[in-house]
Amino acid sequence: MNKKQYSLIAAMCLVPSITLADFYVGLGAQYQVTPIDNIDVFDVYTSLRYNDSNVLEHYEVDFHDIYQDNSVGENLTIGCQIDQSMAVELSYFNSENHKKLDGSVYIEYNGGDPYSAQSDIETEAFKLNLVGTHKVESMNKLSLLGSVGILYQNTSITRAYVIPYACAGSCDGTEAEAERFTVRQTKNFHDTDLQLGAGLLYEVNDQFDVRGMIHVVPDGFSFGNKTPYSVNAEVLYKF
Repeated sequence: MNKKQYSLIAAMCLVPSITLADFYVGLGAQYQVTPIDNIDVFDVYTSLRYNDSNVLEHYEVDFHDIYQDNSVGENLTIGCQIDQSMAVELSYFNSENHKKLDGSVYIEYNGGDPYSAQSDIETEAFKLNLVGTHKVESMNKLSLLGSVGILYQNTSITRAYVIPYACAGSCDGTEAEAERFTVRQTKNFHDTDLQLGAGLLYEVNDQFDVRGMIHVVPDGFSFGNKTPYSVNAEVLYKF
């Protein structure tokens, strides 16, 4: 044997034997809270309108309540059991939500049309976690879970609003409607952060487990100043 063959044999001895039986897949739903009310990356929109004295003045629009903080999406997991108490998991999460701006001066100024300002937020995330398991002695099928890992998340935020027509009282509705147009702005945020988690797992039988977990991102995302968190429930199938 040459040196390459000896090295290959040594590597095979050091790496634990992994078979299909060590793998599992999971599918579930995830509720995620991503605080983005304080987002300030969009331009401040200032329009013109006539006041009660028929004088043209600047009008600043407040979009602070247009962004949906919470969303529900699908979560897919592929895991590999390293030993009885440790596993490595790769997960994928996706969600989309939509919100319209209700009950604001802006809506009143646009003739009460609630769709004159709205947002669409799409979230896509990949998570690589090391998951530890500790069986509860008094309950054979129940285990405590703890996880630490890396989260990569892409968040696309689109804001759309109608710029109203600035006219005096002499304008009729047809002219005003004809002069309206929609402004659409999109920003993408790419974040890679530490993610911590805790949860419970219940062993249904030799092939199926159910679990619930809570995850937090301690450092937050680039577009918010609060701590994001998520709650998910999954069914796991073991090969």
